[in-house]
Amino acid sequence: MAGIRIRRAGSAPVHVAAPAAAGDASAEKKPAPKLVCFGDSDFATNIRFNVVGNGDLFINSINWLAGRADIIAIRPKKADNKRLDLSARSNTVIFYICVLLLPAIPMAAGIRILIRRFR
Repeated sequence: MAGIRIRRAGSAPVHVAAPAAAGDASAEKKPAPKLVCFGDSDFATNIRFNVVGNGDLFINSINWLAGRADIIAIRPKKADNKRLDLSARSNTVIFYICVLLLPAIPMAAGIRILIRRFR
């Protein structure tokens, strides 16, 4: 802001603001233009709104454009109950692979190394 300093004899300087010119852009407080650009609008459709963070992105973009930066936030995620239902055969296969086959591989390698050393 431009101003004028006036000093009177025997007194401290006094700051007087200069009058703003009629066309001075700094005198008028216009909000800065804002733009949010996305590749397409599929992320904001009903099907994809709750995927990853699409809903937060869309709502926070609208809040930012509206000048409401104080309410921009990432909402907490809901705890989903995700279950893996396996058949009896799948349970058996997973059991044999994890409990028997995977530990058997290093044991077999160790036994092979021991046999080679003692020969």
